[in-house]
Amino acid sequence: MLNPRTCHSCGSPLPEHLSDGTCPSCGSAQAGRETPKASGTPADREGDFELASPNDLTASLDSQRDLATTVVAERAAPARTIVRSVPVLAGYREIAWVNGGGMGDVYRGIQSGTERTVAIKVMRPTGSSYSQNRERFEKEIRALARVDHPGVVRVYECGECPQGPYFSMEFVDGETLAKRVKREGTLDPHEAARIVRRAAEAVHCAHRVDVLHRDIKPSNILLAPDGTVKVTDFGLAKHTGEDDTDELTQTGVAVGTPSYIPPEQAAGQSDRVGPPSDVYGLGGTLYHLLTGSPPHAFQSLQQVQFEDVIPAAHRRPGLCRTLNAIVEKSLARDPKDRYDSAEQFAQELANWSTNEPTIAVPPNGLRRVGRWVRRHRVAALLVAMFSLIGGMAVAARHQMDEKGRIERALARGEAVTLIGATGPPRWHDWAVLPGLFVRPQKDVRTCGVQSQRYSGLILVEDPMTDHYRFRAEVRHDGGMRSGDSATKTTNLSAKVGLFWGRQKLEAEGRTAETMFSIDFNDLTRITAENPKGDDVPQTVRAYGRSFLELPEIGVRHQEAGKAGIASFVSKGDRQGIWRSLEIEVHPDGCTVAFGAVAGGPMRVVARLSRESLDDSGAAAARFLSAQHPGDWRVPTWTPRRPLGILGVLSTISVRNAVIEPLSPPSP
Repeated sequence: MLNPRTCHSCGSPLPEHLSDGTCPSCGSAQAGRETPKASGTPADREGDFELASPNDLTASLDSQRDLATTVVAERAAPARTIVRSVPVLAGYREIAWVNGGGMGDVYRGIQSGTERTVAIKVMRPTGSSYSQNRERFEKEIRALARVDHPGVVRVYECGECPQGPYFSMEFVDGETLAKRVKREGTLDPHEAARIVRRAAEAVHCAHRVDVLHRDIKPSNILLAPDGTVKVTDFGLAKHTGEDDTDELTQTGVAVGTPSYIPPEQAAGQSDRVGPPSDVYGLGGTLYHLLTGSPPHAFQSLQQVQFEDVIPAAHRRPGLCRTLNAIVEKSLARDPKDRYDSAEQFAQELANWSTNEPTIAVPPNGLRRVGRWVRRHRVAALLVAMFSLIGGMAVAARHQMDEKGRIERALARGEAVTLIGATGPPRWHDWAVLPGLFVRPQKDVRTCGVQSQRYSGLILVEDPMTDHYRFRAEVRHDGGMRSGDSATKTTNLSAKVGLFWGRQKLEAEGRTAETMFSIDFNDLTRITAENPKGDDVPQTVRAYGRSFLELPEIGVRHQEAGKAGIASFVSKGDRQGIWRSLEIEVHPDGCTVAFGAVAGGPMRVVARLSRESLDDSGAAAARFLSAQHPGDWRVPTWTPRRPLGILGVLSTISVRNAVIEPLSPPSP
C-alpha cells in the first residue's frame, strides 16, 4: 500500500498535484513536491490525461487562437514522482491504486458484505477547477446509473470521503484497447471490427436513454480476458434531456480528446453534437486498432475541423476496401455523412464480418476527385480551366484524326461504318444549318438528331473514290406542326433522308449550296375529321438537285429537276418506323433505292444520269440568278463531294450508316 502525502508543517493531506509546490492549507513550501515537466510522447501517455482549463492551454494550441471557439481539451498529465494517499472508505477494504484519469484516480477494493471486487473512482481535488470537475464527476455517476448494458460498467454505490466524492463500480480485470495496441500492435481486422461493434452496441444503449459519451477512444474501452468489451469513463457525458449549465459544454467550447474528437465538437458547436458524434469516436477507435495510430495528430483541432482523415488503407496497405470505406464514412467531417446511429454502425460492421451488403462502398475515382476538390478549391479551378482547354484541343485533334482515318480506309477500298447500331457518328460536321444531337424518342442508344429548317449531318467530307455505295437506316421521329388544337396539322415540309454531292456556290459576296437528296415524310396529317391521321398516303421522293441558301440571304428550298416519285401508305405511326435508304454513285450518275422497312427488300426509285444531274445544276443556277442577280455558276457533276443525313423541320434517328467503295462499273 502506498504511503499518504502530508504537509511538512501542518500535517494536512496534500493533493496529488501541486502546481506551485505549496500546501493549500498553510501555504508552506513543500520541498521536492513540485510537479516536474512532462516527458514522453502523447501516445505513450494516452491513458493518463487531465482536463485543461481555458486559461491553461498548451503552447501548441496558442497558434490556433484565431479559431472562433475557446479550446478546452485534454492534455497529457506531467510525468511525476507518484506518491498517492489511499482513501479510507467505509465498507471497503484492501484498497489499492490502479490508474489515474482526467479528474480522479481509480482504485481496486473489496466491498464488505458482498465480498466482490470493485473499482472505486475518487475525484481528485484540482484547485480552481474543483466545482466544475465535481459537477462533471456527478454527471458521470448519473450517466452510468442510467445505462443498463453488459458493455457498460455498472455503478454500485456513491458517496463522500475526505478526498472528495467517489463511486464504486464493476471491476474489469483487463486492459484498455490503447494498452493492447501498444503491446501487440495493430489488430486483425475482424477482431477489431468485433470489438468496436460491441462497443457501438453499448454506446447505442446509452443513446437510447439520452446519454452522449463525447469522449470515446481506445483508452476508454476495456477488454476483459474473455473478450468482453466494456465502455468506461463517462466523465464528459451529457444527458440530452437536461439543461446543460456547465460552461465547458456551451457553444464555442470544445471538450474531448483532440486525437478522436469530431469536427463539430472541436469547433465548440454543442448544438450539433449528437449520436453521430459518438459514431466518430467509435470510428476513430477502429482506425486506431487497424493502423496503430489515432486519426488526427495530438492537439490538432484545426486539422480536425478542416482536413479529411488520411484513409486507413493508406496507413495499412492491403486493408479490405469495404472496411476502409466503413471507417471513412464513420469519420466523415459532416455528421450527416456518417452513420445515423451507433446501432447502424454496429450493424454495418456485422454485415461486413458476414460478407453481407454494406451501406458504405469503396470510394471510386469520382469520390476521390470530389474530396480533393473540396480541399484544394483554387487549384481545382485552375486544373478545370486547363483541362477544358486541353480537352477541347484533344477533341478537335481527335475529330481531325478520325476524319483522316476514314478517308485513308476509303482510299484503300475498305467499307467504313460511319454510324453503328448504337452511339454517335464516328466523325461529323454540319451543312447549311447546324442540328442538335438529342435522345431518340423510342430508344436511348441510337443516334438522334433534331434539325432546323435545313440541317445536313455530314458523315464523309470526301469519299476518296468515284464509285461507292452509301446506305443508312433512318427513322422519322417527329416534325414541326402548325394550327390550333382543333385543326393542328403536321408540317408537310418536314422530311428526313440522305444527301450527296454537296457543293458551295458564291456570287457577289453571297453564298449558297446545292446538293442531291432522297427523303421522305413519315408523319401524317392530323385534322378534326381525321384525328388519328389514318390511311393518309405518304410519299418518298428523290430529287435531281435541291438548292439551299445560307442564312445570309434567307433559307429557301427549290426543287429543280425532280427525278422520280414512289408512293407508299402509312397507317399513322407519327413517330415513324425504321426505313432503309441507299444511293450508288459513280461518274456517270447515280441510282437511288428505298426500303419501306429496314432490312426488307429495296426498291429503286430513281436512276439519274450525268446529263440529268448537270441539267438540274443549270436549273439551280437560273433560279439563283432570278432571285439574286449575279454570276451563279454551278460546277459540273463529280461524285467526290460531301454526303450524309438530311433533316428538314424534323427529329431523326439514324443507325447502320455505311459507305462502301465499289469497283468501276463494267463498260
